[in-house]
Amino acid sequence: LEALLRAIHDAPFGGHLGSSTMEEKKRKTKKKSTITPGSFIRTIWIGPLPMTVNENRYILTAMDYLSKWPIAKAVPNITTITTVGFLYNDLISVYGCYKRLISDQESNFKSEIVKQLCEKLGIQHSIISAYHPQANGLVERFNKTLSEVLGNFTDEFTADWDRYIPDVLFAYRTTTKFSPFQM
Repeated sequence: LEALLRAIHDAPFGGHLGSSTMEEKKRKTKKKSTITPGSFIRTIWIGPLPMTVNENRYILTAMDYLSKWPIAKAVPNITTITTVGFLYNDLISVYGCYKRLISDQESNFKSEIVKQLCEKLGIQHSIISAYHPQANGLVERFNKTLSEVLGNFTDEFTADWDRYIPDVLFAYRTTTKFSPFQM
């Protein structure tokens, strides 16, 4: 391969003005990715849904941008206190502090308490545009899958849909995305 590249490079109509110049440009422009699992987390909620026997009506969801690891929790409301509890107890204390939180424009995510939490922990909070859900498409797509699968589980059992969230998360997290032939 090295000989082939050199032959092409040294040909009268090929090559570059200087390989050292090209290598220097390549070295300067090559950027190391700073995105690692846990760097960016996207959050959103689903609901209101039929109230369960545990008095839950909403699902707060989050997804890691790189690993696509989903987190979901049934909650009774979407108040600021519930949201901060989810962010801290179900995300930060379990998975560690992330660099950036991406959320929609709901008031529970725009509250002063969420702002203070992010500032205290050094989390950059980005709020997506109101009429641009594609910016949060990753978690929106997961929410669609979660809703569809929960709907399949709960046709007759609407009062206990929250019981099935761990099962749906397990199925989603362990799906290979490969056909048996590819395995």
